[in-house]
Amino acid sequence: MIRKPTEIVSPNLLIGASPLAVLRLCQGYYDCPKDEGGKRLGPLMGYAGKYKDPTTGEEKQYVGDVYYNFSQAEQYPHVLAWYAEQVDRKLSENGFSDFDCILGAPMGGIALAQALAARRDRLFVFAEKKEIAPATAGGRATSKLVLNRHVIEKGMRVMLGEDVCNNYSTTDETGTLVASRGATLAGIICAFNRSGHWQRKGIPVFSPAFLPTRQYRQDDPAVALDVAASNVLWKPKDEWAKVREILAVGDWLVPGQ
Repeated sequence: MIRKPTEIVSPNLLIGASPLAVLRLCQGYYDCPKDEGGKRLGPLMGYAGKYKDPTTGEEKQYVGDVYYNFSQAEQYPHVLAWYAEQVDRKLSENGFSDFDCILGAPMGGIALAQALAARRDRLFVFAEKKEIAPATAGGRATSKLVLNRHVIEKGMRVMLGEDVCNNYSTTDETGTLVASRGATLAGIICAFNRSGHWQRKGIPVFSPAFLPTRQYRQDDPAVALDVAASNVLWKPKDEWAKVREILAVGDWLVPGQ
């Protein structure tokens, strides 16, 4: 029997819920379980943000205990529309409407950007990733952003759409891409802001969920043993089935938190 999205995640559960509670309902939130002594009972998550190892000069991913997988929410159209509504409300609260189009950052920001563009009656465009170096055992593939599918016109004020904001590496690259078209990056929207900042280089960030979340270098004593033991999912979205096996189904259901 076909199960409809509204039967899997009831619209009634969205009423009065927080963005984090809704993500949990969609099975998209992970917080590494630990025993009473603090030992991890699940893997660390690899983050998109990178740093250079001071000894080797190698680029390495940051890691952490918490992961916000918005892709699990965007597959439900009514949930995606709900998040767009929450972002729209944040924009309205701040009196911000001075933009011509919304640029979805690949891949996570594309669906939310399109949903918000529909609500705001704005042009929607998205960038694509072009791989320039393959993934390694300890990190992701290296890529650059290109704008081949859509057009950003000179003089446009562009809003960048992300799913989760943290290190703003994509934001910086997108700003360069927008500037190369003679346009201006006016603001950033995201479903979850885990960066701890409400702006990036003077560009305002609008999000209904401000959740500063700690990340670690791989040699940090807080995570080094787990990294050495390969207790890390370097590409969490690709292995999300493993994450869902770790956590009990009942742990997702926390409306209102």
